[in-house]
Amino acid sequence: MIKVFVSYILYYSGLLTIARWLQAFLGQRITIITFHRVGDHAVEDGLPTLYVTPESFEKTISFLMKNYDIISLSEYSSLKTNARPLPPNPLIITFDDGYRDCYINAFPVLQKNRIPFTMFLPANIFNGGVDFWWDRLYHSCSEMSSAQIIASLEQAADVHPEMQSLIATAKAESSDKSEMVIHLIDKLGDFPPATRLQIVNTIAQNVHKESAMDNQNRSVVNLPEIHEMLQSGGEIGSHTKSHCFLDTVPTEEAIAEIQDSKIALERLLSTKIRHFAYPAGRWSPEIRDMVENANYSSACVVAEDVNKINQDLFTLKRLSICEPLITKANGEFCKALLASRLVLAGFIAYVHRRWLNQ
Repeated sequence: MIKVFVSYILYYSGLLTIARWLQAFLGQRITIITFHRVGDHAVEDGLPTLYVTPESFEKTISFLMKNYDIISLSEYSSLKTNARPLPPNPLIITFDDGYRDCYINAFPVLQKNRIPFTMFLPANIFNGGVDFWWDRLYHSCSEMSSAQIIASLEQAADVHPEMQSLIATAKAESSDKSEMVIHLIDKLGDFPPATRLQIVNTIAQNVHKESAMDNQNRSVVNLPEIHEMLQSGGEIGSHTKSHCFLDTVPTEEAIAEIQDSKIALERLLSTKIRHFAYPAGRWSPEIRDMVENANYSSACVVAEDVNKINQDLFTLKRLSICEPLITKANGEFCKALLASRLVLAGFIAYVHRRWLNQ
């Protein structure tokens, strides 16, 4: 409630406009946003923090069209590489992971308004080689009590004793199962892929319910749908082969994930793959160099910030957009919240860097 109230004051008083002017005075900014899913998480049984509803998405696009100059990632990288001027208020739209609900609910809106976008795909998405483990885990946990989840974690800890700190955190948060599960998913991202898979499978085996998760691979786009998006001005970028968190695997495996995904997507789609997005936004200077050496033109991270004019093309910052960040408590879309997020993220990040040394 307080967040909504403050956003209304900032938006309708004109303070956000002043903040945008101040940012322009400090140097032009390029805003990049990313979506994961456009649908109803209650119906599709996926991780709720990845969603915006179709209604919120359409209203978001309407707001962006009125307030920003929407350009493609390729246009931006070309303008920047050739030292040519950008439009006054540039903004880039991206999607991660290749969920089919983005094709069903978001693509028609973008196509109708001729809005460019980039969708980042794991190359193995077409052969069932991508495990969206976070959705499987969320679905499994939704059918269990907090005590049952903790018991499953303790069962997995018999094989993986390094999970003890994870169990302690889960017990401390057991009174709020939703928060516990979201933190569990976040923490499991730090585990090596094979270990994480075993842990998720241990939890999932305690649930036997047919759902959308049982046909997980058709929850993602297929080749005809991708070709349709490409023909309508969309771009496809790489998101590794298997949606691998690159900072959790050996160097050789990370290089293969980066290079082979580019080759595979170019062969499948008969188009140049110029852009890359680090899964979960996880990267390091070494991983950044791997991407550049693989002959991409740019790479995107996830950060609560916008990009300066001199931002490194291989660490482009993106703001995540999801339903809790742009809606009121009753689920109603709030353009004041959206505007505050887009404008203040860069301003707050600047204050942190400049005066708080963070």
